[in-house]
Order: sequence, then C-alpha cells, then structure tokens
Amino acid sequence: MQVWLLEILQGVGRIFTQPLFYYSFILLFILSRKRVKKERKDFGTRIFNPFTEWKGTWGLALTAGVIISGFTIMAGLELSYPFFLLLFVVTLLLSLPLRVTYLSSVYVIGVVYLLLFSISYLPASVKTNVWVADLSTIQLPGLTVLLAILLLVEAIGMLRVSTYETYPERRKGSRGKWIGQHRVRKMMIIPFFALIPGGMIEPFAPWWPLFSIGGSSFALALIPFITGWECLAKGQDPVKASKALGRRMLILALLVLACSVASLSIPLLSLLAIAISIMGRELLFILHRLQDDRHSYFSAHQEGLKVLGVIPGTPAHKMGIKPGEVVIRVNALPVKDETEFYQALQHNGAFSRLEVLDLNGENRYVQRSIYEGEHFELGILFTGESPRIREG
Repeated sequence: MQVWLLEILQGVGRIFTQPLFYYSFILLFILSRKRVKKERKDFGTRIFNPFTEWKGTWGLALTAGVIISGFTIMAGLELSYPFFLLLFVVTLLLSLPLRVTYLSSVYVIGVVYLLLFSISYLPASVKTNVWVADLSTIQLPGLTVLLAILLLVEAIGMLRVSTYETYPERRKGSRGKWIGQHRVRKMMIIPFFALIPGGMIEPFAPWWPLFSIGGSSFALALIPFITGWECLAKGQDPVKASKALGRRMLILALLVLACSVASLSIPLLSLLAIAISIMGRELLFILHRLQDDRHSYFSAHQEGLKVLGVIPGTPAHKMGIKPGEVVIRVNALPVKDETEFYQALQHNGAFSRLEVLDLNGENRYVQRSIYEGEHFELGILFTGESPRIREG
C-alpha cells in the first residue's frame, strides 16, 4: 500500500512532464480571450468572466478521471511517451481552428487510433524505428473503451448545461437584420492515471522508482486529456437544444461502449467502434443543424422585446430573467424596441418593475431596487444593437 501511495503521488507530479498540461492553459486563454473580444464587439461589454469555458466541469472531470484510471490500471492498458507525444500533436492540430468541438474524444482518439492502425501497413524499414515499434504495441481495443468512456462524459456534460451557461452572440442575417444565437461550449481537462512501461522511463529518468505487475516494471503518470463540445442554437432554446443533443450523444456513447467492450474479445470490432463514433457524432450534429435552422428563436416578438442574454451578477440575473423570455412592460410602460426600454427605465431609476412573458408563454412580474454601482441597463441583452452602442 505504501508503494502504491508513493507511486500515485509521484504519478501526480509527472503531469508536469506532459506538454498537454501546459497547452491546455494556453488554449483556454486563447479561447477565452477570443470570446471576450467578440462580446465587447457585439454588446459593448464583457458578459462572462475569463476561463468560464471550464467553469463547473471539474466535478465531472475528476469523477471521470477516477473511472478511467481504474480501467487503465485494471485492464493493464500501457501508454508510453511516444503515445503521449502523438496525442499532443493530434490535439494541437485539431485545436488550430479554435473550435472546441474538434477536441471531442471522438476526433482526438479517433485520429490517434487510425494512425496506430495504419502502422501495420508501413514499410518494414519504418516499423523498425524504436518509437514506431513502441506505438505498434498499444492495445487498440483498450483505446476504444477509453474513447467510449470519454464520449459518455461529453454526453453527460451536455445534459448538465443550465441557464446562464451559454454564450449569446449577434450576427447580421442575409437581409441585413440582426440575428441572435447562443453558443453552447465547454472545455474540460480530464486527469487520469495511466501505466507507463518501465523500459520507456529508465532511459530518461533512471532515478524514478518503479513497481511490478506480472513481472514487468511500470510507473504511473497523470495524463491531462483535453476534451470539450460546442454547438450553436439559433432556432431553439439553447439549454433544451444542448440537452436534446446530449441525450442522443448518450445513446451513441452506449453503442460505442458496447462495441468497444466486445472488441476486447474480437479486436477487429474496435475499428467498427471508431467508425460508429465518428460517423454517429457527425450525423447527430448534422441533424441538430437541420432542426435548428428552421426558424430564428431570438427573432423580434410582437408583444415586446425578446431577451437574447443576461449578464451574470446584474439586476436582471438576480430577478431571474432568462434568455428567450419577452419583456412586455417596464415600470408599467409598454416597450417595443430598445429605445423605449431604456427610456422606461429612466422613469424610476431607483426601482424597476418588469412584466415578462416567460418560456411557457405565461405573464409574470419581477421587480427589484437598483443600487448604486449596479448595471444601469439591468444587464439584459437584446438581439438589436442597443442605443448606447449605436451612439458610441
């Protein structure tokens, strides 16, 4: 037990030898900065804090890490430094478009699997390379089980998306009118332990202690796997869209998991699991886009102003106003556009009472005192360009 505890602690320390660990922070910073820049351009202010992309993901990530660690150790799945380098290169290349959806385990592990699978078709002179020979020993069926578990995590993450966790955006449509949409996006870092063959460690760090399993020497290393998901919702409520997509992804993940487990007995089924995961995920997102493009959910409403978004921590957020709801009256005055909305707010600068048409089509009233230093526009974002931004 002492040997295992010592090895686990040292395995945690080895996360600092992984390029993925450092790249995850660099990528998160770039994505966050790009989002904040777009928010300032669209709305004249920052809406969400930096690094919100991974907020609320750590509980799920750590739980998944424990499960994956148990699988890799009990199944004896050996991963080496050449594999970690290949994983980093594939992750780096797929992240270049700055689309989190390409970081899905379906694509990252799918590409890694196909590269490893193609090794057997390389010329004999290439196969003799030490690193290529090492990569050829990776257990492909175990890799597909890892993909299936990560895909389950992705589906659960989509199901857990809630109000105020999606990012409002504005763009001009084909007719020159402003169109509202929400981007559902999360990035996760899932840390899990993997077995490293002792032979791969000793040439680099002969002082690292090893432990034995079945007569072979191994060490533990904590691997920071980067994954995430991203989709647009412009024709439906973003939370409902994410949950609907998550339910379909959950079915796909269970199907891939079944094929992956079967591949432990019939290795060729691992290739089928990869094909199902890639084609299935692409098909689900194509269906989502087709359903989402039918109409604009955040278009103008005849009874009032449809809410595109709410800035967290503002009076509107504390009132419980949600994206998709319609503001009908402000301080008893009907509002049809942003100018009337902001003029109605000035009738009582210290107190605001709003009549809102909720997501179920029912009227409700929200009110709150406005204190010094709070957002003077309540923090509500609309599809059209606000008078304050136009004047600026």
